[in-house]
Amino acid sequence: MLTNSWEMDGALRVVSEVEERFNRKFNYPWIFLNDEPFSDEFERYVARMSLFFWVVLFPRPSSRMSSLVSGPVYFSQIPDELWNPPPWINETKAAERMIQMENDGIAKSGRLG
Repeated sequence: MLTNSWEMDGALRVVSEVEERFNRKFNYPWIFLNDEPFSDEFERYVARMSLFFWVVLFPRPSSRMSSLVSGPVYFSQIPDELWNPPPWINETKAAERMIQMENDGIAKSGRLG
């Protein structure tokens, strides 16, 4: 899941809904990706929710248990060069298209990140 620490409430709402409707049966892992390190608060809160907790870059199992998340949880940071648009993108044209998609009602299309 691409998310930011400041989007914690929304991200956790999505996790809860997907777990309730689907993942409880399959126990797929949750992978949280961000362009900056996740806040300690975000990681602690998600860790409290999870049955298993690992961090991709610094594997360390956690003994915290809960029934909200059925599979393991991973956190990782995407490097700037992969997160941001490449230099060959025409930013003016991209901005125009983003505005058009937003006008067409496509969620979150009016912003990057």
